[in-house]
Amino acid sequence: LLISVPEGPAPARGFPALVMVDGHALFPVAAPAARLQAQRPEATGVGPAVLIGIGYPDGRPFDAERRQRDLLPIPGGADRFLDMIVDEILPAVAKLAPLDPSRRALAGHSYGGLFVLHALFTRPGLFDALAAGSPSIWWQDRAILASEEAFRRDSSGTAGRLLITVGGHEQAPTLAVTPQRAERLAQARMRDNAAEMAERLTASGR
Repeated sequence: LLISVPEGPAPARGFPALVMVDGHALFPVAAPAARLQAQRPEATGVGPAVLIGIGYPDGRPFDAERRQRDLLPIPGGADRFLDMIVDEILPAVAKLAPLDPSRRALAGHSYGGLFVLHALFTRPGLFDALAAGSPSIWWQDRAILASEEAFRRDSSGTAGRLLITVGGHEQAPTLAVTPQRAERLAQARMRDNAAEMAERLTASGR
């Protein structure tokens, strides 16, 4: 775990928390950015928060084998990992700094972005803010769409806020790539999948 705790006293209800998967890739950028933004909350709208990066023992930005096991919605995968975050990691961090359970966010990229979508669709309200960067919606012939449809049909309860981002050239790169790479990018439909999902979710009112 990579953990950043703000200096000074916690708010009465505890600090908001941002949980990031692929912690060794995201935390080194997010932690200093959050600290910088929190210095002028009146201008940025960003206050002090606890940042939690979940990485792997080897310290590499990405551990391909382990992140697939943890982040993909397969048996013993994403749901087990979510349980660990809620039942083990957040309580452990709360011993270091009080956390506000109503103000916690989840962020991930690529397979991590798919994990964020899975968390929203299967456990709405667990996080009040979610950020899915370049989510791998294409995985397993867009299997995540079944969970999305069930989520859209269920109007009960508060779901939370979702941000979906995708790179401008992830689907049709302007730089020279191999024909195989170009075909793979076209098949993944990163921009189209993200835009279509955002439109459906917006239209659903959830």
